[in-house]
Amino acid sequence: MGSKPYFINAYISYIKTDDNTVYPSCIKCKKKVIKDTQYYRCEVCNETVDQPNFNYNLTTRIEDCTGNIYARFFGSQALQIMHPTTPKQFNIAWVGAQNDEKEFKELLHSKMYIPHNLMISAKQNSFGQNSRIDYYV
Repeated sequence: MGSKPYFINAYISYIKTDDNTVYPSCIKCKKKVIKDTQYYRCEVCNETVDQPNFNYNLTTRIEDCTGNIYARFFGSQALQIMHPTTPKQFNIAWVGAQNDEKEFKELLHSKMYIPHNLMISAKQNSFGQNSRIDYYV
């Protein structure tokens, strides 16, 4: 499959939750940072910050009238879906993901079943003798 994107009108029917759904990231290079006592340290660019950025890595099932696919949302695309517009939503998104799983899942559920116009890219990946198509928004 080529890398030419296509557009669909669809909604998110499922968002997977795991340790990588929300993660602290470096302000400069946007890679994942590690917490060192009071600070966060980036191993890629050696920056140390008090307060990192938080990024989303959403694995979702998106559906339209023809069926469904699993697709990944990263960075700004994921941020557009999550819309954390208030400090409380940012707090739920990060602290909730770590401590209050119920409140975090409620936040994710509130983002489902809302119509979106999405640009999807497909990429074929091979793992040994198996190949699969991964979809990205």
